[in-house]
Amino acid sequence: NTTFFYPGSDSEQDDFPNFFGTSASAPHIAGLAALMQDAAVGTLSNEEIRVILKNGAIDIQNRSTGDFVGVGFDADSGAGLVDGEAAVAAALALAPRSDLAVTKTDSADPVLAGARLTYSITVSNNGPDAATNVLVADSLPAGVTLASTSGCAEDPIGVPGCTIASLAAGDSADVVIVVDVAPTTSGDITNSVTVSSDNPDPVPGNDTAEEVTTVQLFGDLDGDGCIGRDDVLILIGDVRAGTTDLATQDIDDDGAVTRLDGRALVQAYTNNRGVCP
Repeated sequence: NTTFFYPGSDSEQDDFPNFFGTSASAPHIAGLAALMQDAAVGTLSNEEIRVILKNGAIDIQNRSTGDFVGVGFDADSGAGLVDGEAAVAAALALAPRSDLAVTKTDSADPVLAGARLTYSITVSNNGPDAATNVLVADSLPAGVTLASTSGCAEDPIGVPGCTIASLAAGDSADVVIVVDVAPTTSGDITNSVTVSSDNPDPVPGNDTAEEVTTVQLFGDLDGDGCIGRDDVLILIGDVRAGTTDLATQDIDDDGAVTRLDGRALVQAYTNNRGVCP
């Protein structure tokens, strides 16, 4: 179609005249072929492109009779007028497809502020075709810093972009992301991940996953997001009852939970970090 040569022949009857001749068609066909290859993820041969263009062509009116000659190729008008939308749709139908899915878990929930946290990601290819250039895009939450990744071409810094060269249909791949939680982080943090590839995905709803982790301040024994008198009372009560937890209550880091940790906890809530109102 063209709006330059107007009026003119309107074979498609869409109110836009048609411009005929190799000088007009050659660059348009080249551009259309590029769009077809893009739709088919670069898998089309030259012959496949030719066949799609020919089979989807719209018949051109016979100059001598004024009639539309038989569908398809004929001596008077060749294959006809190329239908670009139909050609791209036909190419897209031939493109390989890969239903990628992603899941994510965390190593601890809750996790203590200042501790190390590991995210485990599994990418699965449900087919029907092998996926190429798989991209695992991970968005780390505020309050953590990347320590390392494994399972990526970019290891050990496969965040935010982690690539996997190929993933066969029915196979899965594991990606591990290790982060350090800042000592001042508290509350819920959310890590999200999205997976994609060069291939169209027929089921995009399973391409994203999130993991919410609660970060607890060290010494915040009642989980209210701050360190205060109630936490000291919990610790002293556990010491008396013999029900202490070394991982969360060894405030002075001496390898044992005693009344001295209660004193250290009092010192902790008298500073300006995480003090309860």
